[in-house]
Amino acid sequence: MATIDALVTDLQNWTSASSTVLPATTCVEFVNTAIRRLQRRRAYQAEHLSVDLTFGATVGVVPLPLDYVAETGVWQKDTAQTDPAMALRSITRTLRPTWVQGTDPDNTRDTIYPNVASPGASASTTGSFLYYTWAGTLTIVPTPNATLTVQLDYVRKLPELIAATAEENTFLRLYTDVVRDGALVEAYRYLHQWDVALAYEQVFAMKVQEAILADTAPTAAGATKPSKGR
Repeated sequence: MATIDALVTDLQNWTSASSTVLPATTCVEFVNTAIRRLQRRRAYQAEHLSVDLTFGATVGVVPLPLDYVAETGVWQKDTAQTDPAMALRSITRTLRPTWVQGTDPDNTRDTIYPNVASPGASASTTGSFLYYTWAGTLTIVPTPNATLTVQLDYVRKLPELIAATAEENTFLRLYTDVVRDGALVEAYRYLHQWDVALAYEQVFAMKVQEAILADTAPTAAGATKPSKGR
């Protein structure tokens, strides 16, 4: 485990470069670059997050979180349900262009036996929703006619580390050596030591694969496809 400031010192010591040649802010950028490269290779467990989004009555669109990368699940959430296993109902994804002539489930009832569904039932209570993401927003269709709580499971982009803050994140806690080697690749390129940079690039690539295996191990030991709710 290491903080951002400890890694800055490591980069300066390992390259034998002074803080004038390798300023702290430059070293921090190298560390953040290494973490970005790790995140581009895989959605690590540490990048997964759940957040509740509230759709008001007749409001079918809400902004996605600013750190959103991709969703892994969208669920209609019953906030009154005390049993977590019963609180979530999966919402299916649809392609945006296909929802041109959407149909409200209320309008599909049998005209002769309209009360086959519960009296007063609607899209907001039956869970007959679809969703799509577009231009930084999450859209629920058809538009709910009552307040709706949706749990969004998504992959996030971790915030960038800042110099002189003693910050850390999951990558620094679990994969310190991987991040350091990735940052050294950038540092040696910066110093125009191309052969050394190439050697560290090869080491970094190897350790990235080890990190992926380590991150995969807990999920590989469980169910093949995680699920929750109804």
